[in-house]
Amino acid sequence: MSIQMKALSTMLRLNGLSLTSTAERARRQIYRPKKVVSPPEPMYTSHIVKRRSIGGFRSYSVTPRRVRPQTTVLYFYGGAYVSEISAQHWAFIAQLADAGMRVEVPMYGLAPRYDHRDALPFITAVYQRLVTEHPGSPIALVGDSAGGGLALLMAQTARDKNLRPPQRLILISPWLDLSLSNPDIARVERHDPWLNRSTLDMAARVWAPDKPLTHPEVSPMYGDLGGLAPTTVHIGTHDMLYPDALRFHEQASAAGSEVELNTCPSGLHIYPLTPTPEGRAATQLIIETLQLV
Repeated sequence: MSIQMKALSTMLRLNGLSLTSTAERARRQIYRPKKVVSPPEPMYTSHIVKRRSIGGFRSYSVTPRRVRPQTTVLYFYGGAYVSEISAQHWAFIAQLADAGMRVEVPMYGLAPRYDHRDALPFITAVYQRLVTEHPGSPIALVGDSAGGGLALLMAQTARDKNLRPPQRLILISPWLDLSLSNPDIARVERHDPWLNRSTLDMAARVWAPDKPLTHPEVSPMYGDLGGLAPTTVHIGTHDMLYPDALRFHEQASAAGSEVELNTCPSGLHIYPLTPTPEGRAATQLIIETLQLV
């Protein structure tokens, strides 16, 4: 583990101890008014940024100014389905665009005002729009944390609806099973300075108020894992979601899908998006993988 990763882990633990109880923090985070978040102002100068409305929700397209993009990336940001897109997400999006990619960022509705029933029609409409607008461009699905769950769900939906399939699927610390029922999670949770079961469980239940948390439309781990695009998973061993990433790798591989699992020893949740040597190396590997699509 690098010095930077250790420092980040320590900072997260101290921050957690200095705040109020987990349940209270989670409740405030979930039920607070959500902000309308736009790309940072500098991004409008450094990139071509276009906004559009699809099905009543916003979606942003970010492309490089001096390079004609060959690959389209549909990127789903994380935040336990209750938090807005963050600065670290926009920084990651900018890096993908700087590497010559067109990045579409759907701003799906957040819980508790919206839930999974609103998300799937929206992201499917965005995907279909991209397929129509860029018929010759390969499409890759990329998602982190809760966004990783949406990316897998979108891949399954494209397959089941006989839409043009994506060429690549990249999952960063994906939240694929909202039930958190894997018994190995408790062992890893002790080392995770960021996530905890009680907070995620509260978020999961407002995201899926009408279905069991093991329903495939809520937790795509329980859906058909066969016939997926070549898939790469990036996960840290100090990430509470690590056991489910291992289970996904095992089950999807058994179902015949091609899945590569990249693990970071002592890596934190969404470590590729962190300002650490491990994060920078993982981001570069993601870019190289996408450039081969």
